[in-house]
Amino acid sequence: MNNLPQSVTGEAYESNEISDKQVLTLPWCPYFGAAADLLSRRWALAILRALMAKPLRFNEISSNIPRITDRILSQRLRELEGAGLVAKPHARGECYRLTNRAEELWPVFVAINRWAISVDAAAWR
Repeated sequence: MNNLPQSVTGEAYESNEISDKQVLTLPWCPYFGAAADLLSRRWALAILRALMAKPLRFNEISSNIPRITDRILSQRLRELEGAGLVAKPHARGECYRLTNRAEELWPVFVAINRWAISVDAAAWR
């Protein structure tokens, strides 16, 4: 019988009461669910991936992501800004950029990119 809770709290995780490995054995984590909901929205990961390289203007993001519409790009940028992952330009000519919170995702994006290359994910299109 395992003594793990059915869910994890931020306090338990931050205080190291529960390990990374234990977190992944739990049936549900509301924090993961909320993050997955945001990041699984169409084009969200592609937008963040584009901004990982460097800050970009709206049109540069659009031209870096094939088939994204301006309407969806605007909507996703607002959502990502609301979640604290993207900083909106304050003046004309400034670029959208990742926040420190989003930059913490760097190792996740590297791992996904390496995995996608190793399984030839481009062939799935």
